[in-house]
Parts: sequence; C-alpha cells; structure tokens
Amino acid sequence: MGATASHPSPRDEMPLHVRISDYSNLVRVPLLHRETVRTFSFGGILWIITVEPKQFNEGLADRIHVWVDLHSRFRYKPDLVLQGIDISMEVLDVTGENTVFHEETNGMLESDRVLIMVLYRRELEASSCVRDDTFTLRCTLTKQQATWWRVFSKPNEPASLEPQVAMAGSNMLTIGSFYKLKATLRGGECTYSTHFAVGGCRWYFQFSPTGVISLVRASKGTAPTTAEFSFELEGVVNLESEKMTHTFNHANSRYFYRCRLEPSTSAMDDHLIVRCRLTIIMVERLSLPHATIAVEKIPRKIMVEKPSLPVDKIPQKITVEKPSLPPAAIRITATPHTESVQTPLLSAMYD
Repeated sequence: MGATASHPSPRDEMPLHVRISDYSNLVRVPLLHRETVRTFSFGGILWIITVEPKQFNEGLADRIHVWVDLHSRFRYKPDLVLQGIDISMEVLDVTGENTVFHEETNGMLESDRVLIMVLYRRELEASSCVRDDTFTLRCTLTKQQATWWRVFSKPNEPASLEPQVAMAGSNMLTIGSFYKLKATLRGGECTYSTHFAVGGCRWYFQFSPTGVISLVRASKGTAPTTAEFSFELEGVVNLESEKMTHTFNHANSRYFYRCRLEPSTSAMDDHLIVRCRLTIIMVERLSLPHATIAVEKIPRKIMVEKPSLPVDKIPQKITVEKPSLPPAAIRITATPHTESVQTPLLSAMYD
C-alpha cells in the first residue's frame, strides 16, 4: 500500500472586533472588579471579554489586563470539554488592520481555561494603538473539527517533498519624536512595530530609545527557524547594523541587538524611522526514490548421520545437527536525489 498523508482538520472560526472605549477613564479609576466589555457564545459555550487596570502609580495604571474567560455559568463545570478550542487576542494599530500586541493559547486552553494579555500603558500609547480615547481588540476563537482525510500515493510514485527556500521581507516603524519617546518610556519599556509575515511565521520588532532593538518571532509552536537580519535607523539617528543570524524556536523566540545612539544636532526635527530587513533560511529537504530491495535466499541444510547397524538395533535417539548460518541477506540500496528550486522573494513590506 502506498504512503499516506494527513491533512489538517477543518475548523470553525469566529473573529470579534471589540473597541475598548473611554480609555482615559480606564487608566485613571481603580476597579473593584473586572469590567465586562463583551459577552458572546462559541462552541455552545458562553464567553466574556473583560478588562482591568492594574498597578496604579501617580494616579495612572501602569498595566491593563485583558481577559477572555468562561462565563460564570460554565466556569466551574468540571466536565466541560475545551479540547480543540484555541483563542488569540490582538491589539491593532490606529488603522484597525495591523497587529501590534498579540497573545494566544496555542493548545493550552484545556488546562489554563483562560487567556490573559498584559498591556503596559506607556508601550500601548507609544505604539500608536490609542486613538480618540479608544483602542481596538481583535479576538479570534477557533475549534478543530474531528474530520480527517487520507491521501494514498501510488505504489511506484517517489515520496518527494518540495524543497524549502529562503524568503525575505521587511517592516518599518516610524517614531514622531525620539526625545518625547525617550522621556515617556521607563526602563525596559519599548515601542512595538506592527506584525509582518515572512517564511510562514509572524514577526515584529521592539525599539527602546536606550539603544536596544529586539526581533521577535511571534508564531508559537512552529519548527525552529533560522533568520538573517539587519536594522537601519534614519532621521535624528543614522545607523545601519551588520547582518546577524539567529535560530528562533519556542524557547528562544527573540534576539537582542544593542547599539549606541548618537542623535544628530543638525537634524531639522527628531523623527526617527527604524527598519528591519530579514531573510528566512530553511534547510532544503531531499526527494528520495523508493529503495531497491534485493533478497538472497540461503537454503538451510539438515545433516543426519545414517547408522550402519541392522534396523532392529538402530538407536532410539538420532542427533540432528544444524549449522550456524547467517540469516537471509537483504541488500538495500538508495540513491538520494536533491532538487532545489528558487521561488520569488516576498515583496518588501511597509516600504
């Protein structure tokens, strides 16, 4: 029988766009309980989206927690099955189209039963997510259906895999005032770029006016990815980094680049453009034909010593000797064949 291949299950999906309004009040007034901003049903279960300001300092909340949680009718049901359901949350930029902050359950909802996103107020505002006293949240729930198809290959068809080749892309972050950003953010805080897709993964980068830029692979649960990348700064600071290479995986999803920022004193204003260019390099896979199998059969002999005595005096026990012979020999030969096909690079994004 030929080789089989499994295809991903079809799934139900429900995206929700939720506008969190009255932002200035939200970050100024402590709440006794989380504020519910949306109640909805998915998969026969009631869900709620709630927000809560946290860690007040000098009259303003430093953090905002956003929750996607089970409704109280379902929260304490021990027999509730959440297997196959996943949730993702994204905070969008002022256009309402591009992702800036992101969090997802990634198969952990069955054990965690809730998804929490922690937003830092200064980073949220510095990343151009708040407009007209509102920021937009996109919440997407998906549920895998238990349906599978099996595709059978022909018996003599080579089990070939298309080679994976490098893909490239870029993204840009525009900062209106470098000095204002530096005065606003605290130690360790950053402004975020929007997400962009390269090599089947989602990426973003963070910029700190202290001179730290970090590239982050936002996609979780995927195979390790090796990337070659560089950063360019243009405006009040002009800098071009060397090309760097790093392998990103689930446990090591970011790379920090540190540089010395020397603002120009002759610049007309203090705007700054930060650009990241990256190429994803993935190892090519081989296309292997079926192995040729040759079998050599070695007969097994039984040696019996014939007695020279009369029939009535033949011993009752006859000794049978089996020589120690090797098992049937099997020769397997395979000639690997490698093909590499270059695909067009992805168009540079946000240029």
